[in-house]
Parts: sequence; structure tokens; C-alpha cells
Amino acid sequence: MYQKSIEKSRAAEAVINVRALAESAKRVKLATGSLPATLAELDISLPFPVMVAANSSDSEILAGNYFAYYVDLKNNTAVARRRKSSTDTDWGHSDYSIGYWFQQDPRTTSTAMSADSMICAVLVGGSKEAFYKSVCKSLGAKDSNSAVVDGYTHYKIN
Repeated sequence: MYQKSIEKSRAAEAVINVRALAESAKRVKLATGSLPATLAELDISLPFPVMVAANSSDSEILAGNYFAYYVDLKNNTAVARRRKSSTDTDWGHSDYSIGYWFQQDPRTTSTAMSADSMICAVLVGGSKEAFYKSVCKSLGAKDSNSAVVDGYTHYKIN
């Protein structure tokens, strides 16, 4: 129970940070016509140090203690991936993540992946799938508004 409570709190903080990243990225897009190519283009102060991700297609990552944050230009999302530890730099793999979709994900027609949606994604078959699914549900996720894409169940949370 204690671990679940702590994780819910961390996930709620991730939602706030992802919304801030997404809103800033949308303001940049309104001003320039495209999403920011670097985190320096955002009009917010960044709460974590910026790191270059050597093993990722994303060039810059905000590495918080519990989540790694970035704007994914390829998939039109702002993402917070749960870090496995404070030294974890495997940005592309996580048991779950929080994300904001700027536009409909072309990989599915599900409303869980529609434009301007906050989602919580959980690795299907992961060792903590049930635990993270309950964290997503605490954020407002529902089974009826979900889609499985690339091995993750994406739950719409807004």
C-alpha cells in the first residue's frame, strides 16, 4: 500500500510536468509552425538537468529522479518514462510512462490515442503490469478507453 501511494504521487507529478512540457511545446508550434527541436526552445524553466541521450532517437532528455522527460518529435508526444533507478539511462524502455499526444497516433484509430490526450502507458506482460495499471487508474484511466500499441496498453487519462 505504501509503495502504491508513493508511486501515485510520483505519477501525479509526472502528469503535471508532461502537461507543462506539452503546453510549452504547443506555444512554440504556434509561434514557429513546428514543435521545438531542442528543449532550449521551450518557454519554461526546466526542473531537471538536460542530458543528451546517446542510445535514443531523442536528442535531449530531462532526467528527473523517477522519470525521464522529453518531447518526441517522431511520434508527436511529450513523454515521461519511468526510470528503473536514478542511474537508469535506457530511455527507450520502461515499465510505464505518462504522455501527451499532440495529434492522433497513426498506429491506431483508438480514442485513447487521439489528439490532445494525456495517456498512461503500461508494458503488457511486464513484471509490474498490475501495479502500474492501478497507478494509471488512480489518474483516471479506464479499461474501456484504452488501446494496445507496440506492446503497451495506452489508457486515456483526460
